[in-house]
Amino acid sequence: RICGYMIKKLKLRLSLYPENAKFPLFGIGPKIGRTFAERYLKKAYHTVKIASGYFSLRGYEIAKNHIGQDVQLHILIGRNRNNTREVEAAVISEIVADFQQCEINIMESVRDLLRRIERGQFIIKDARQVKPPFHAKFYIVDKTVLWHGSANFSHNGMDILAEQLSSTKKSKVITMFTEWYDEVASDSKDLLEELVKQLRAWLNL
Repeated sequence: RICGYMIKKLKLRLSLYPENAKFPLFGIGPKIGRTFAERYLKKAYHTVKIASGYFSLRGYEIAKNHIGQDVQLHILIGRNRNNTREVEAAVISEIVADFQQCEINIMESVRDLLRRIERGQFIIKDARQVKPPFHAKFYIVDKTVLWHGSANFSHNGMDILAEQLSSTKKSKVITMFTEWYDEVASDSKDLLEELVKQLRAWLNL
């Protein structure tokens, strides 16, 4: 209530275009990240490359059943931190923060991720120290489709927040984004060893 007026709480809805399309061109609203992941990740045969400010185990839990067992999953984390010496610790601590939430069971997701890592089908890199820092979020499935917008590869980005995403199958656009991704990834820090250490330590408890 402000100045005697009651503020109406608007419940945001998910809107897609085309509304009933199997593979929408764009959309906005809550669960748009989940919707695009569920519809587009199944199209991957070789590699999925994701640039995101965050990666969370609960985000992976949402997506894992739609990513084929033989598909390479590459994650590039790019949200900026002021203290670059704390970047790696911050990234890992954000990922394992899901361990602290007793109301969810992510054990199978952790095991699934470790199996993917053991098969050599998961790469995760930290790009938070690159200059200038990038704040992009986009998803590339092979060389066939790209979607981009505001949704991070996290529980909030996929399932909670009202985000916006647009997709394209234009080869020139996909090539441009892929080349940019690869260039940034080549100068980014590999987080895989530390992540595996944390995941296995948690499973061993």
